[in-house]
Amino acid sequence: MTIGLLVAIGLGILVPCMPGLNSALMPLLALLLFLSFVKVNFWGHKWRFLDIVKVFVGTLLMAGIVFLIGQAIGIEKVWLIGFVLTALTPTALSSPVIVDLVKGNVVLVTQVLLSMNVISVVYVPVAIYFFFQESVRIDAADMGLKLFLMVLIPMMIAYFVEKSRFGKVVAKVSDKSSFWILSLVMYIVFSSNSEFIVGGLSENWIYFVVLFGLALVNYGVGALFGFGQSPRDRLTMSISLGYKNSLLSIWIGLTFFSPEVALIPTIYTVCHHLVNSGLIFLKGRR
Repeated sequence: MTIGLLVAIGLGILVPCMPGLNSALMPLLALLLFLSFVKVNFWGHKWRFLDIVKVFVGTLLMAGIVFLIGQAIGIEKVWLIGFVLTALTPTALSSPVIVDLVKGNVVLVTQVLLSMNVISVVYVPVAIYFFFQESVRIDAADMGLKLFLMVLIPMMIAYFVEKSRFGKVVAKVSDKSSFWILSLVMYIVFSSNSEFIVGGLSENWIYFVVLFGLALVNYGVGALFGFGQSPRDRLTMSISLGYKNSLLSIWIGLTFFSPEVALIPTIYTVCHHLVNSGLIFLKGRR
């Protein structure tokens, strides 16, 4: 499975995406989330507010550390904004899929991603202004619509399917089909940005090394914040902090700053998927 994901990433970078295939990305992600949710009973679980706060604090902590290190070594402002923006980015909408594949806590990561993405409309602009005196804006209605369409609707459909006579069949099929759909999603994501990624890596390869290190630290801090919990929950906390909603930070970079700013979260996308592939190999279905 891990090799398959790496092949999908490699093909995405090297082989251009077919016209129109990019429009299938969001429906495929929603389908992936449905397949992860159909095996989980969300109802009756208490919200893990303390863990949500830990991820939020960890996100701000990492952004502050990145900012201080960047200033200390004299990184150019345009690149530093990209690094800090990447550190500030909330949990990826597709994180339940990875957590499911590594046999983590899907309920916990779903609570975290919903909370982090909702409050990101406030804390990301505030933090960017605090660090750089630059203004950005995340549309709350647009974020709410994406969460509703991408996460809540698949969750509701999964609930009714799981309760039906087809629930066990769909859950069984999901184990076999999730990997192939995820591989297709990885191909679309990377092929859609292949020229940008290849150009950025060839000219700024050192940033890949730094961002891969940042990804490892993010995952490590997440695991540290899960100290005292079950291995399953620690792994989930690790992914909650390390696996970022890069599409959001890339959009912010392109909309309010420059392609150079957006390049940093784009490269981070490669890094967090490499880490995810390693986790799937070590902890999940090989």
